[in-house]
Parts: sequence; C-alpha cells; structure tokens
Amino acid sequence: MSLEVLFRSGHEGETRPPLVFIPGSYHGAWCWEENFSPYLSQKGYDCYALSLRAQGGSDRGDLKLAGTLDSHAQDIANFVSSLGRPPVLVAHSFSGLFALRFIDGSDRNNGFPNIAGVALLCSTPPSGNGKLIGRFFRRDPLLSVQITWAFVTKSFARSLEACQQTFFSPDIPNEDLERYQAQLAACSSVPLLDIRAVNKDLPLPKPRSQLPPSFVLGGVEDRIVDRWLLVL
Repeated sequence: MSLEVLFRSGHEGETRPPLVFIPGSYHGAWCWEENFSPYLSQKGYDCYALSLRAQGGSDRGDLKLAGTLDSHAQDIANFVSSLGRPPVLVAHSFSGLFALRFIDGSDRNNGFPNIAGVALLCSTPPSGNGKLIGRFFRRDPLLSVQITWAFVTKSFARSLEACQQTFFSPDIPNEDLERYQAQLAACSSVPLLDIRAVNKDLPLPKPRSQLPPSFVLGGVEDRIVDRWLLVL
C-alpha cells in the first residue's frame, strides 16, 4: 500500500539525519505540517511526515481496519529503507508503540533497518494504556468517560466541544479548532487498530541490546498522558 508522505527539505545535504514523523490516532501527515516540519526543516533537517495506511491521504482500499502493530511497524521499516540513511523516528501517541515495535524488529534481526534515534511525544508506553486509563478515571471520572466516548464514537468529528476536549487546550482559537476538526474527521475513515488484539501483544519485550538514542517528551498540562506514564 502507498503511504502519503509530506516532505520538506532541510537544505543541509546529508550532514544531519532526516526526521520521520509518525502521527497518532485519527491524525495524518497534515498535523506535522502545522509546526514541526516547517520549524525543523528551517534548522537544516530533511522532514518526512507520514500518514499510516488507510489514514490521511494513504491508500485505503477496502480495509475495515487500518492495520496491526506489526503491519504498521513494517510500513515504517519499508519507508525507512527507502531513505538510504538512518533517520530519527518522531512518534506521537499510539504511534509510539509502532516505533517501539520497529525497534524490537531491528533489535531481533527481522530485517528492519537501523535508525539514528527515536523521539516519543506523549506516547503510549510499552505496557499499553491500561494503567493510564485507570489513573485518568480516578482523577476525573466525567472527563475520562467523555474522552473515551469521543474516541470510540468519533463524536469529535461532529462536535467542536468534543473535539477541543479530546485533543486541544481550552484556549485554542475557534478558527483553528474548526480547521483541525475537519482534518481529523476526514483522515480516519477506518480504525487505526484493534485495541483488543494489541493488548494481547503487550507489554512489548525489552530490547536485547542497547536502544538507539532516545527522547521522551510529555506536557505538564496533558490531561491524558500524565507524568507517571512518561517514566514507564
């Protein structure tokens, strides 16, 4: 399947590793074009933003489910192989699991290419979301139910209030919220994963050898990915 790729040149030749951006649930390559790719390409990095299979502008075919941990990791591996030099993977939310699965495949000689590093932004940890959801529910039961409902039913695609509550801070300008909602609604016609199937593969195994240079980032005002999760 062909994946949508949005590219920005860093104009620095091969002096710096390219950056490969991988979006999370209900997102596509477009989200990296808002800030990350323009900023980092100006700093000299070649930037590649991907849409995962059946998401964004990538091929959808007749799929009823976009993929699995393994198929998404394989798609990333295929793209990395096409670059000719090791990139840094930058993964957000659930795509952190795909990046970690990729590292596991490379570590176990599954034919996956090497990478120069990995950055996990508000990422699902190797253990999955189970403990996170439990903490979130105990901290704010009503908001937890509302956001879970928004993810399951895609109510964020129909309600601006649900969209802001699920993905954005309260002070987001309304014109930006409307624009992002349209993108979110359009780019995910089929689910990214079967969560029940994913949970059977978790926790992911610990690497047998040394990890590539790694960076884990969270936000102090993030209502879902809390600081406790970032150290798991």
